Amino acid sequence: MDTRNLKHIINGVLVSGAAMVVAVMSGCNGAPGRTAQEVHRNHINVIQTNWIMIQDDIDAALLLDRPTRLSEMVVR
Repeated sequence: MDTRNLKHIINGVLVSGAAMVVAVMSGCNGAPGRTAQEVHRNHINVIQTNWIMIQDDIDAALLLDRPTRLSEMVVR
């Protein structure tokens, strides 16, 4: 093999390797994913849902989740 040909092959491998390293390190930067605003909106939604569930649990513990069985009419 000629030394010039070997140098071209080594240069090609190095350039390809450098391009692959850059591609791997950039990750999914250009891919359609979730934006920071969408993630924040999702977190707010989860927090609100959790608070509603906690409130429902407290209401059930204090028996406030059911309508009252008391009546203005006399029941015999």
